[in-house]
Amino acid sequence: MTICNKMTLASIEAGAGLGAAMGMDPDGVIDMIRKSGLKGRGGAGFPTGVKLSFAAAAEGDRRFVVCNADEGEPGTFKDA
Repeated sequence: MTICNKMTLASIEAGAGLGAAMGMDPDGVIDMIRKSGLKGRGGAGFPTGVKLSFAAAAEGDRRFVVCNADEGEPGTFKDA
């Protein structure tokens, strides 16, 4: 699968990303996110793929990823 660095929302079919992810195993999804270079919007810009790999490696039967969807940081959607 090729990762395209220049995409617009208009060029992506609705639900295509979720559909592709549903056809992959969890490690494949994490690897794709890691390769994409996606980073968090916090001050450190921590790589999302690394964060997800930590969550996947956590002990226990149930794991949770908590997403703070606050738009209080400069440059987030509210400023567009």
